[in-house]
Amino acid sequence: MKPALHDLAPFAAIIGAGLVWLAFYRRQRAASPAQFGRSAKEAMRSRWLSAVLSQPSHYLLAVQTIRNSIMAASFIASALAVLVAGVAAWAPELARIGTSLFGASTLGSSNFRLAVAALCALVAITYFLTSIRFYHQLGYAFVPGLAKFEPASNDEQFAQMLLLNATRCYGNGMSWTFALIAAIAWILSPWLAVAAILVIATTTLR
Repeated sequence: MKPALHDLAPFAAIIGAGLVWLAFYRRQRAASPAQFGRSAKEAMRSRWLSAVLSQPSHYLLAVQTIRNSIMAASFIASALAVLVAGVAAWAPELARIGTSLFGASTLGSSNFRLAVAALCALVAITYFLTSIRFYHQLGYAFVPGLAKFEPASNDEQFAQMLLLNATRCYGNGMSWTFALIAAIAWILSPWLAVAAILVIATTTLR
């Protein structure tokens, strides 16, 4: 069965809203580069790492910060696995609820929509697990009694690389988590997916 007009309209709206949001985001980033974009966050973390590596007395604080990052990534990855399992178990019921509330949709079967949601969750979990791996390796840079890192040394550069990779993987995991929310909304209705994307875009831009 070919997609009906009321099925294609939501995805046209998604593309249009995405283009408008991208233009607005680029304008805001150009006006306030220190507040928008990953580069600002990555620079902040790089300065933090340089500061704590140069002062062994702060190693305990650094280890606690890394531990909190590992726990956050572990919790989200575990929650996503449980969430997808629950959505898979209730997918037929969710599809029936969506049909009763929003009408029948011919764009993508319920199994296909569930597969999209599962794929988003799998990618997100993979990113979170990879960030945990980098954070775990970074923790070995903070050893009590270890000589102070020399500025711009190979050890510090390697630690900076680990932190940068961990930060990017965690950020990518969050992006795919937001995509998962929209994918779950799509199981109910394409228009609900549009609403979810608009809400996510509006809140994450702040």
